[in-house]
Amino acid sequence: MLSAAIFLAGLACVFAEGYGSRCYDCNYAPSGYTKQVNYWTRVSSNAGYAGCALAKYGDAETLDKWSCSSGECFIRKDPNGLVYRGCANKENLPLGVSTYKQCANQAGSLWYFCKGDLCNSKQLGDYGVCGYKPAYYNTYKSPCDGKCYNNPSGLFADKYNKNGFIQCGCDYKYGKACICCKPFFMKCPYGTAFDDYTKVCSKDAYNPDYVPTPYKAEPVYHAPSYGYQAPSYGYGYQAPAYGYNNHY
Repeated sequence: MLSAAIFLAGLACVFAEGYGSRCYDCNYAPSGYTKQVNYWTRVSSNAGYAGCALAKYGDAETLDKWSCSSGECFIRKDPNGLVYRGCANKENLPLGVSTYKQCANQAGSLWYFCKGDLCNSKQLGDYGVCGYKPAYYNTYKSPCDGKCYNNPSGLFADKYNKNGFIQCGCDYKYGKACICCKPFFMKCPYGTAFDDYTKVCSKDAYNPDYVPTPYKAEPVYHAPSYGYQAPSYGYGYQAPAYGYNNHY
């Protein structure tokens, strides 16, 4: 009886310290691109891990799972296109970010919070994870195709809902995780609308008289092609003559 009591007391201490609650800790790029200063580039080996999308069976086994004393996890989407999963302990959050504000833009990023062991395993944009499924879901022509139709951000305006937008993300197809192939329908925070020029929800765009500022489309990254072309010499070319005079 005493040993059982000791075991239960020890187990309670373990859970009190947060070891009973864990969060996935990783990042990935749903569109397959990340934004640098003023251009988008394909994800490199050190900028995100596709398995973090958790779109493929068995991906969870390859991810870091950290204990979380607060019992709260997060999924965060940054302006550079990367999505992060992690523990929502206060020390892990930027100044001013509150876990009480759900699916809101805070500190320049979109945040989703949840409670429970490994609860941050879902796709940002799924139903209930800052996303919804509209009545026109099955008849809507999806802009997502794996390349995001030359839109590296993977964000598109929803022509049926100015207070929402479409985020292209990962889905499980044909035995592997596909990037930028599934449309997720997202809602802008209250009092904002989606600006298709800046690719963000803003108060200005919510104004019916808003006139977007002319915007240069985001460039599509193409790997440079390197080739060598030998110079061509036509008639009239005369190689320089080099003479050598012997003097004794």
